[in-house]
Amino acid sequence: DRRTPAPWSNIISGRKFGFLVTESGGGYTWANNSREYKLTPWANDPVSDYPGEVFYIKDNEEGCMWSITPMPSGDKEPYTVRHGLGYTVFEHMSYGLEQSLTMFVPVESTVKVCIISLKNLTGKKRDLSVTYYIRPVLGVDEERTSPYIIT
Repeated sequence: DRRTPAPWSNIISGRKFGFLVTESGGGYTWANNSREYKLTPWANDPVSDYPGEVFYIKDNEEGCMWSITPMPSGDKEPYTVRHGLGYTVFEHMSYGLEQSLTMFVPVESTVKVCIISLKNLTGKKRDLSVTYYIRPVLGVDEERTSPYIIT
């Protein structure tokens, strides 16, 4: 039931690719230059922490959906977040699932690796979907690039 008073972030990067991730799941991803070539949005706001990238899990039978990180749609169960040198791990247990998200960037690659682990604790077969949502920026800021991005 405790939150940090301000976003607590980890900057993870290789030589030409990286990302910033906060304890709530906010942050952004960039290529080559963290200011000029943002792939997803970032706001330099010391209080709010709006995620531009989210992993959603949906139970297709029950119809419930939540995020694997505390924001934007986490539930009331506790989250454990570990920032380390070159990685961040989110762990959570809810809806009968043990959930883990590990994020890192290989030093010589231009890829963000996100490993999701789900363990069903209910003893029954589950029908789940995992969706990765991003708001693309592809430049310095959304205001300048959004008129030119069609998804």
